[in-house]
Amino acid sequence: MAAVDAAVATDHPMVFACYAPHYVFELRDIVRLTEPPFDPAKWKIVLPSEDPLWVSNSSAPVSWDTANFHIAYATSLRKKYPKVVAFLERVELKPEEITKMSYALQVERQDPYEYAKQWVAAQGARVHGWANP
Repeated sequence: MAAVDAAVATDHPMVFACYAPHYVFELRDIVRLTEPPFDPAKWKIVLPSEDPLWVSNSSAPVSWDTANFHIAYATSLRKKYPKVVAFLERVELKPEEITKMSYALQVERQDPYEYAKQWVAAQGARVHGWANP
């Protein structure tokens, strides 16, 4: 992200890779490049640990597959706190929400606990639905 900041400060265009959701999409005016949609039949990435000629033996003429994120918890919670697990499994967050959350915590340096309290208060009905399906 330092290179992105430097490019903005010096008014030089830059091409870079970044996963989403990420706060940089809130912080900077980012333009996404268009690519052919992901096609698993065309996506062949060989890892360096698998093949010393990994670059020449790899091919990715399409965009990356959609990334997913998950709320993780210790499997021991299933027996100890099944209601908590049921709640966590119902939580659904949109990428835009995660971007705003990461911006608030990483860029604005908001207190995570205070941010969470405000977010839950603003999303009351939704959170209630996760807790009481």
